[in-house]
Amino acid sequence: LLDHAVASARSELNFLAAVIDEMPDAVAIFDANDQLLLSNQKIKQLIGSQHLDVGTDLSQLAQQLHISTRALMGRGDTALIRLSIANDQQELFLKTTSLQSPTGGSLRLVILSDVTELRQSQTQRDRALQFLSHDMRTPVASILSLTRRGNDPAEFETQRNKIVHHAKALLNMMDDFIFSIKAQAQEYQLVETLVDSVIDDAIYQVKDLAHSRQMRLVQSFDDEPQFVMADQRLLTRMLVNLLVNAVRYGQHGSDIHITLSHDPEILAPQPAGQAAPTGQMVHIVMQNTVGAPDDANRPRHMASQGFGLGLSFVKTVVRKHQGHIHLHLP
Repeated sequence: LLDHAVASARSELNFLAAVIDEMPDAVAIFDANDQLLLSNQKIKQLIGSQHLDVGTDLSQLAQQLHISTRALMGRGDTALIRLSIANDQQELFLKTTSLQSPTGGSLRLVILSDVTELRQSQTQRDRALQFLSHDMRTPVASILSLTRRGNDPAEFETQRNKIVHHAKALLNMMDDFIFSIKAQAQEYQLVETLVDSVIDDAIYQVKDLAHSRQMRLVQSFDDEPQFVMADQRLLTRMLVNLLVNAVRYGQHGSDIHITLSHDPEILAPQPAGQAAPTGQMVHIVMQNTVGAPDDANRPRHMASQGFGLGLSFVKTVVRKHQGHIHLHLP
């Protein structure tokens, strides 16, 4: 009878463990002494199996989540926590509750739901509403206002130039918005890309702006072609963003140096018969001389503008290409 009871209890426990393991969220169950009884694979992957095993104390889980133990001891409490996993910032919805076991004891249930994509979608939705309700309306309203004016030939050319200016501003806003959304995608469509060509394209898009400030874009590339797996449009736009800022805040009449080189560790000679490493890395270095804040040669409209898509966009694109970006100031 005792063996039968043990086998029955073990069977029910295995069934419960299988059910918990199939749950879409990360789950852990603690006993009345706050010792871990059951957990599924998702929470082990989230926290690390070496930190979560039968008998693990509730305080150890709190430590791994970087929250207070009290936050895991409430009845029906919820919280939003942020956890850095493999250099990615994840947002988790935490729910804890106490349950009464059939034997009269209590169990503590901890559930972690990954809401990273949901939060990103909410942020993108808010940005889209802001963009549509304000940013896009301004140039459109200006264009409509200019088209309603009289047909005085003396003003026609001036109005035409203003309409073109507002139309270009609107197009740039739409491009920035689209690129900012693409940069947040979970996965990029990577293809083999010639980095030399991407940098040449970025320089071509910025050369007129550099010429207006009497600045030169000086290139220094390795002789050997540089190929990487990349989203070409995002990579180009990221480089354009950096170059525009280099010109915008650079000293009038100075040079901007763009250097492209192989990673020396990746290109180290390989032993005979050993294949060359995959996933080649390259170094892109941009150097400029920053102008004074009151530089009289800086166009007024240029000084009032921001950083376009911003450094956040640049960091996101670089990080999702498995790269690193560093800013050095003298």
